[in-house]
Amino acid sequence: MKIVRTTLTQASRAMAALPALILLLCTVLACTSGIKDKDPKVRKAAVEKLSDQALLARVVFEDQDELVREAAVVRLTDQVALAHIATEHKIPEVRFTAVGQLTDRTTLEQIVTNEKEALLLRQFANQRLEQVTGVHKYSFH
Repeated sequence: MKIVRTTLTQASRAMAALPALILLLCTVLACTSGIKDKDPKVRKAAVEKLSDQALLARVVFEDQDELVREAAVVRLTDQVALAHIATEHKIPEVRFTAVGQLTDRTTLEQIVTNEKEALLLRQFANQRLEQVTGVHKYSFH
């Protein structure tokens, strides 16, 4: 009898959680299909609801619209993805936004010391490094 009660209790809990699970699944599916829409406004709105870090990083590199890419970078928290974007993306504005999201000291130091092409990006990474660590490390002349 105890097994039957336990099973019924577990089943009741699972059934109670089902509407929330269905809503979550529908939201995820809507966002995922929304990022493939032809309209950049729809894609941007879909991105603003996403939390999937790998999908957001993919949008940053693959979407053709500036506002959609920027919205995706702002939603990113994954420091590895942000580091990759900050150092590898071909569009400077996207790189700046990624640096603004970075909190990883090592990556910021690498950008400050290794960035060859964009002095402003190096300076911004230096400012972020100071914000993150509280230490002013580099001077640019």
